[in-house]
Amino acid sequence: STRSASRILIIQADDAGYSDRRDDGIFCSDASRLTICGASLLVCAASASRAVELSRSSRDTDCSSCSCSCSCSSSSVPTCVIPLALHLNLTEGPPGALLLALQRSDSRSELEAAIASVRSLLVPLPHCQQYAEPSVQDITQSSPRAQSTCMNHSHLSFAGKLGLRRLLAAGVVEEAHLRTEIRAQIDFFTLRTGAAPTHIDGHQHIHVHPMVFDIFVQECIRARVLSIRIPHQPALLSPVSTDVEDVPYPWLQGARRQFLTQVSREASLARDRLAAYGAEAPRTTDAFIGMELMGKDLELSRLLASLDAAFEQGATTCEWMCHPGWRTPEGVGDEFARSEAREHELCLLGGAELSEILRERGIVLKSFHDIITPRARTEGSS
Repeated sequence: STRSASRILIIQADDAGYSDRRDDGIFCSDASRLTICGASLLVCAASASRAVELSRSSRDTDCSSCSCSCSCSSSSVPTCVIPLALHLNLTEGPPGALLLALQRSDSRSELEAAIASVRSLLVPLPHCQQYAEPSVQDITQSSPRAQSTCMNHSHLSFAGKLGLRRLLAAGVVEEAHLRTEIRAQIDFFTLRTGAAPTHIDGHQHIHVHPMVFDIFVQECIRARVLSIRIPHQPALLSPVSTDVEDVPYPWLQGARRQFLTQVSREASLARDRLAAYGAEAPRTTDAFIGMELMGKDLELSRLLASLDAAFEQGATTCEWMCHPGWRTPEGVGDEFARSEAREHELCLLGGAELSEILRERGIVLKSFHDIITPRARTEGSS
């Protein structure tokens, strides 16, 4: 095979559906035309329905509000069709089990049962505007009974990135509740998009947690999901060195580095567990990058170093996780969404320099749908 055929990069944009601004960046920019290969949908988030619409059709969007210096700030760029994956979310906002139940019924007893079916995943938290208010009120506005039931539980939300991990460590999360919520989000994705997900990854990487992963894989197999993300970055697990020059990704420091190292450790175990499921297991890429390249940490030289390392170590397929978009206004969403770092990523992804360098290295951009679906059809269960 040619060199280009043996170097495939999937650029996957996370958090589609979070807000209109994020979605316009993902689906209606130079980045969507040049480099973004797929988007992972937060199916319970405020802008999920609009994200589905944007992913399906070309449209022109005024990009003049982007504050970065890339070409998207001076032109309207029609988006190409971008395949959607499910971005499984067990850490922020309201549960999919409730929102799916709201689509099907306004019966108080059924809504109460939906909440009870995932109750061990939920904790009392301050109201989370970017998820709970638009999602629940939009669905229940025509049904006083449903609205009343939801208001009784408006203080309940997923426990947060670290909060859920603490609940798992304390042993209070019920396996049946995890299974119910994962299945509900798969079903909700199917309802929103008209098709079952063929690829699933996890918001804040919760899907590779050792107490979640087997249930996650089993539900993926049940739903005939073809591929999943394994966010394993071996360099993060390298022995600690006192020499700064020998430390991989030295810009990652403190609690953030500790968390990403833990994720990579969990992902390493998850890759081994995935192999144990044999032929029916969903596939994953040979390599993964992106935890070291988030926001302002993304520099072209760092990206190329990560890509070169992945392909030189024998990978033929690599996923790059990214979080582009136009930042949301003050008072909307969280600090991550409001950060200029979202537009920094968007700028680099939409730049001609990146596309040219990828071509020079013989790296071909594909989507998970491009590389997994044909193999699944030709190989059957092998």
